[in-house]
Amino acid sequence: MKIELSTYEKNFVIALLQRTTAQRVLDKLASASTPHPDNGDYIECELTIPELEDLVGELSYEVNHNRKKRVAAEANDIAESLEDQLWSAKHAK
Repeated sequence: MKIELSTYEKNFVIALLQRTTAQRVLDKLASASTPHPDNGDYIECELTIPELEDLVGELSYEVNHNRKKRVAAEANDIAESLEDQLWSAKHAK
């Protein structure tokens, strides 16, 4: 499934999670993402549903455990966006 993130969100996620178990997903975000065809501020990246679930889980961990409120808030916003995309992918017919 394709996910959409802003370029800022992509860079934020890569920087935040670079030392976690989500390394395979981060590698995809860093190297296999392409510009969104309708909005140059966003990227698209092909992830499997389990990879996206891992990414959301890692972001959610940061929401609950990062001591920097700004980082936790940004991670929360991105996780919620990705959860919406995940829900849509799981319920698409």
